[in-house]
Amino acid sequence: MQKRTITEEDLLAAKKLKQIWDEKKKPLGLTQEKAADLLGFATQASISHYLTGKQALGVEAVLKFASLLQVAPEEIRPDMSELFAPVRRFAATTEIASHNPPKSKLTEKELLLLELYNELPDSEAEEIINLMKSKKNYFEKIMKEFVAKKAAKNRT
Repeated sequence: MQKRTITEEDLLAAKKLKQIWDEKKKPLGLTQEKAADLLGFATQASISHYLTGKQALGVEAVLKFASLLQVAPEEIRPDMSELFAPVRRFAATTEIASHNPPKSKLTEKELLLLELYNELPDSEAEEIINLMKSKKNYFEKIMKEFVAKKAAKNRT
């Protein structure tokens, strides 16, 4: 497969994507590694290539980044706005027809934990994860001991 030539529109789109990325990555708790994983790219380098304009942003990539960064695809690729117009009309019709907004599957506590976690520096976030794993393992160990003691007591 031949690599597509990067156009001026591609470079402009990469510049817009980079601006949006820089603005949104911290509030959304994103790193290039996380984004690559969430978007289904093999490595962080793919994200970097899109942000720097080394890789052209096609429709699929624009839609993925728009969803991840919670922006309209036209904010990344204004030159594709006609392509996205029918989708916008359909989404608006569907939204009007639906009286119930989509509910989050996360509880308020889970949302709060995510919000707090996303505000931490990466090193602190890793420390929190390790602490939570340690506590989980500790409580699993205690529960196993409790079940074993109860089973032994029932045998006597």
